[in-house]
Amino acid sequence: MRTALTPLLGQAASRLLPGSLTSRVFAVYGITLTLFFSVALGLFFAHQYHQEVDTTLMDSVMLIEVVNQAVQDSAVIGDYDSVRKTLDKSVQGSVFATASFIDMQGGKIVVDSRSPAAGRSPDWLQHKLREQLQDVNRVVSVGGKDYGVVRLRFDVPKVAGDLWTLMTVASGVALVMLVLGLAPIRWLLRRWLASLDRLQAFEAAMAAGTFDAAQFTDDRAPAEIGRLVDMLSRTADLVREREASRRALDNQKFALDQHAIVSITDLDGNITYANDRFCQITGYTREELLGRNHRVINSSHQPAEFFDNLWTTISSGQVWRGEICNRKRNGALYWVNATILALLGDDGKPEQYIAIRTDITDRKAAESLLQEAKESAEQANQAKSQFLANMSHEIRTPLNAVLGMLRLLHATPLSARQVDYVGKSEGAARSLLLLLNDILDFSKVEADKMVLDVRAFRVDQLLRELSVILSSNLGDKAVEVLFDIDPEVPGYLMGDDLRLQQVLINLGGNAIKFTEQGEVVIGVRVGERSAEAVTLLFSVRDTGIGIAPEQSARIFSGFSQAEASTTRRFGGTGLGLAICQRLVALMGGRIEVDSEVGRGSDFRFGVKLALARGEPELESAALVAGMTGLRTLVVDDNATARTVLSKMVMAQGWQADVACDVAQAMAMTAQREAGGEAYDVVFIDGQLPAIDEW
Repeated sequence: MRTALTPLLGQAASRLLPGSLTSRVFAVYGITLTLFFSVALGLFFAHQYHQEVDTTLMDSVMLIEVVNQAVQDSAVIGDYDSVRKTLDKSVQGSVFATASFIDMQGGKIVVDSRSPAAGRSPDWLQHKLREQLQDVNRVVSVGGKDYGVVRLRFDVPKVAGDLWTLMTVASGVALVMLVLGLAPIRWLLRRWLASLDRLQAFEAAMAAGTFDAAQFTDDRAPAEIGRLVDMLSRTADLVREREASRRALDNQKFALDQHAIVSITDLDGNITYANDRFCQITGYTREELLGRNHRVINSSHQPAEFFDNLWTTISSGQVWRGEICNRKRNGALYWVNATILALLGDDGKPEQYIAIRTDITDRKAAESLLQEAKESAEQANQAKSQFLANMSHEIRTPLNAVLGMLRLLHATPLSARQVDYVGKSEGAARSLLLLLNDILDFSKVEADKMVLDVRAFRVDQLLRELSVILSSNLGDKAVEVLFDIDPEVPGYLMGDDLRLQQVLINLGGNAIKFTEQGEVVIGVRVGERSAEAVTLLFSVRDTGIGIAPEQSARIFSGFSQAEASTTRRFGGTGLGLAICQRLVALMGGRIEVDSEVGRGSDFRFGVKLALARGEPELESAALVAGMTGLRTLVVDDNATARTVLSKMVMAQGWQADVACDVAQAMAMTAQREAGGEAYDVVFIDGQLPAIDEW
């Protein structure tokens, strides 16, 4: 019953409340203040009532004692006139209505009070006072003999009247104070809350987009009203921003739907949204797609691991990007470039997934064809590289024989003219050999056959040899070759010093070739360093002709120079920089260039090299000492090459046997090993037939 009455009482109270906030606040304040005054008055009345009763009773005790004392003397001698006068005097102006003396024979003297009541009091108050104000009696006794009884009867109407008059006056004063207290509150509330009435136009102003906080602000209003207006202002701003954002999102969605293939799924992959382009490319209607799992377009082209990775990525809140092959309703395949991400809820966890795709079917088809062509081109390029390697090898074999013969010819008695002819022939042959070496190195790089020979080497020895080689290229040019070496460069390192020297010779040689006057500076600096390795930063700077910016990228391509006139003016194949770039790449670096036409060039690269343990020259000396009297085998299918190489070997004081093919070499090697005298060194042509059988 109590539970059922609670909502009814609440409804009744809500109906009784005034409509306006001002009236409601005033009503609450008035009720509260009234209750406060009522309680205060009640407490005041209760206090006054008890104080009045206690005072009256105390006065009666004192008065009965005085009256009893005064009556004793008169009662003993039987002077009842004096007794009457005493009683009459005692009750006049007091709280007693009557005073009486009753003798032992039953005679009675009664005196009434002549004091009028202060006012009419309610019966309940008089009844309550009568219960507490009983008659006061005292026995008149002298010398142990009783002469009668003095009785005082309270004037209850007078006491009640006085008390009621006090209560009435107090209530009147409280009412006046209540009214005087509520009046200014009412006035202040109407003044302070008047701004709320002006906010009635807020909704219309906000809907029209013309809301201005200034027009609703009142400096006289309380701070809470000001904060409310500020809040409404911010709300209006948010509404406008959200409306603008909504329009922007609608526009973006429209643009996205016009361009991209969009779908949204729940956490289980069931489709909850599909735009027109998604329906068009799949061949399904929107009604057929909604509610179905996204696997309906799975082509099974990608493995299960592909989709496991996809779902792991997006379920963790990350973005997945990639290309997917899907299947249309008619079974045809199509490719899309997809971006899939999770739409997060308020708890920061995925609650939906959105996929945005673009159709790349035509591009994939074209890529399958720009791929077949690439493979064909790579096969052709590999064949070309193999052809170049074979041709350079075949040409270099007789050329080495020519150089060997010329070197042997130098050891014979020759005239001055013959020495000149032999020197020029040797120079031409060496130039041709350098060209062939470039072609062979390039073909090795192109065929991924270039391998570094890592060994311990001395940095200062490499730089000294580099200085000698570059100085020999100067001729009569007014060019100075300088070396700028960091003193922190370690003395011994591990690496392919010959290939590193080849790169520096090529860069330095080019710098000298393209510089008519000025300087070429070879710089070596220490970069990062650890207990095991160090990074050396090399630079080759010149004051030559320079390179145009648009040509800088071309110079590292094979058979390419900065411009066509360069070949005619300076010569060369254009392979050197391409080979250098690939060699540096094998060492873990990359060549970069800064250049300006007419102001020179600056080539830079860095390589990481391990620190060597021990001193290379001591190891080399020990190696040379152990190479005296070596037993060697020279294997070559070219007779001239065999002759030249064997004679050069014997010139070192070594023994030299010769073989014309792999089978003969294997037989001679086996025979030697059976006799316990195996060959120490075998010189063999790497291009011999059946070389893989060795």
